[in-house]
Amino acid sequence: MYYFNVNHFREWRRCARSLLQARISPDEIEWGSGNQHSLFEPMADSLDEIDSLVPAGRKPAITMPKAFVELAETAACYRDSKKWQVLYRLAWKLQNHSRHIIHDLTDSDVIVARDMAKSVSRDMHKMKAFVRFNDLEFSCLPSLINAESVEFLKRNISGDGSSGESCFVAWFEPDHLIVEKLSPFFAKRFTGMHWCILTPDQCVFWNQAELRLAPGCEKPAGLADPMHGMWKTYYKSIYNPARLKEQAMQSEMPKKYWKNLPEAELLPELIEQSSARTQKMLENERTPADRLSRKSSALRNAQFEIQRTLEKKRQEVSSAPPKN
Repeated sequence: MYYFNVNHFREWRRCARSLLQARISPDEIEWGSGNQHSLFEPMADSLDEIDSLVPAGRKPAITMPKAFVELAETAACYRDSKKWQVLYRLAWKLQNHSRHIIHDLTDSDVIVARDMAKSVSRDMHKMKAFVRFNDLEFSCLPSLINAESVEFLKRNISGDGSSGESCFVAWFEPDHLIVEKLSPFFAKRFTGMHWCILTPDQCVFWNQAELRLAPGCEKPAGLADPMHGMWKTYYKSIYNPARLKEQAMQSEMPKKYWKNLPEAELLPELIEQSSARTQKMLENERTPADRLSRKSSALRNAQFEIQRTLEKKRQEVSSAPPKN
């Protein structure tokens, strides 16, 4: 029995390639992640030992369909170490049975891998939508992150960060291990800002030129932005009680994310007041439905009148006798 502890898709791919070349079947391998320990750990073998099982000149080429690689990269972010076993079984089937099995929607491993990838993709979508940055001065950072990360963020600023430059700090709690995979998205979207996203699993920092990943951390105390008051005022002003569909809202914005959303503090009150506010809207005098139509018609008539006046003046000038 072989045991491998891997924490990233790159590590798994390196192990899987050697294991496939040595024709080690999925039943002979136990996979783990993080600080997990195997019942078979005394029998664990190094990757070099696996590589030595096959002479260098006789190692078979290992190639995988693009669809599998894309699926595996996403499923590898799933928060459960069983993913490595599922992906290796799929790779084994692709290498030794059929390269078309990745499209077989009745295969049990394809089903599990696709479900994992789907869950990860949903979590990535939520992180893109629900990360809320706090606009802070650089002088606030030492109380939130370590000195090494502060120095990294200070690169590419004009001074030492004490003259009012902003750094945007966010806290998020993803369901899966998606921070590294999403880092390029945030770097591209907020490329002109200094920012960091802190999570329990992994943190990412951007200084307008480079991305840096670091181990996760606990939520910093006192992470608050004075601009959140303005954001909540804006959110409250655009909230339309007549369009409230509470179940649909919680489907799109599950309650587990509310604790890190400033505007979520308003939701219980806004939901409670929705019926009364909607009734009041119905009782108010109706706004004429053709108000905009009449306004645009008046603007067009004014424009025609200006054009007619200009044309009349042009004709008067052209018909006037020339001056000597």
